[in-house]
Amino acid sequence: MTGDDNWGIFEDAALGTVSWDTALGQLAAATGSMRCQLVAFGSEAWSPFNWVTNITDAEMALFDSLDGHNPATNFRLRADHMTNDAMTFEHHYDHARAAIGRSDYIEYCEQTDMPYGCQSMLLNDARGALGLALLRSRRDGRTSDAIRDTFRRAARGARTAARLQIALEQQGSTLIHGAVERLSAACIIFDRAGLVRAITPAAETAMAEFDHLLIVEQRLVVRDQRSAALLDGARATMIDPAAQAQLSVDLRVGSLSGDIVRVDLHRLRRRDWSFGFEPAFMLVFDAESRAALKRRRQLDRFSFTPAETAIAQLLAEGRDRYDIARHRSVTVETLRGQLKIMYAKVGCRREAELVATLHRVALSA
Repeated sequence: MTGDDNWGIFEDAALGTVSWDTALGQLAAATGSMRCQLVAFGSEAWSPFNWVTNITDAEMALFDSLDGHNPATNFRLRADHMTNDAMTFEHHYDHARAAIGRSDYIEYCEQTDMPYGCQSMLLNDARGALGLALLRSRRDGRTSDAIRDTFRRAARGARTAARLQIALEQQGSTLIHGAVERLSAACIIFDRAGLVRAITPAAETAMAEFDHLLIVEQRLVVRDQRSAALLDGARATMIDPAAQAQLSVDLRVGSLSGDIVRVDLHRLRRRDWSFGFEPAFMLVFDAESRAALKRRRQLDRFSFTPAETAIAQLLAEGRDRYDIARHRSVTVETLRGQLKIMYAKVGCRREAELVATLHRVALSA
């Protein structure tokens, strides 16, 4: 292959008309290499990935178990210049091997037959880093000047394509943000890194009412430790394509034990070869639990006990005395005594007045 234009297949991968696996496979074939790799790492703005052609799941698992992403272990990373358009190859690997005290990754490369190759950093900025590499076997041999020249031209096409895909994914977030602003539901859109990409006005209103739920540096933070663990687990589920696509969790959003709001999480459809900048999942605040919380807080002004608050909520739902007594497992006489105390707290004399007041509270929630 000659000329940069012949590597338009990377642009096709960015546009989604072919997979990145296909584009990487073409580069491996053009250079007579066993494998080709595209890897992302760095800041949390990137969705870390390690795409390698012609490799087994067991070999990838072994790479992870050896801490293969660590420059102290991986001679390829230790040798990398970490600057865009610079190329690292066997000459640099030889020096890096000699400087590394551990042999784990060296033995791994011998076991998986990829001791040779070359690499280049496609992008390396505040967001993270994206690298392209040829992984060559002993039969493939060391890279030649001609192979490295082909790789250099392909890397230019891959770099342009990567920037294109990132721009498209970020544009998708922008478009969704505009659409989300017109939604009446209280929802928040996240990317694969768990960063907030869009929020509806209703969600902003809800967040203003919650004392223990806030957005800090594009992250949704819950002050309650148990709720924070639940939310972290839910986020992990949402970015795992093999896990369930929808789930619900209860989050404590205030200082009181009853300050609970249910949130529903929904995974959004994404491309198989995403860099992670596109929207990944949506969190929706359950309207019913929000209203219930607001009613409880409005009832606080009457200084009701927890038992009286429960009775007030049942009255607001239209339950009669006998139904409430059965629900509360008390006698009607006991309930009558509790209601008299509630009349005094609200400033009324009859049950009808109490119910009317509670209905006004419910309608304002």
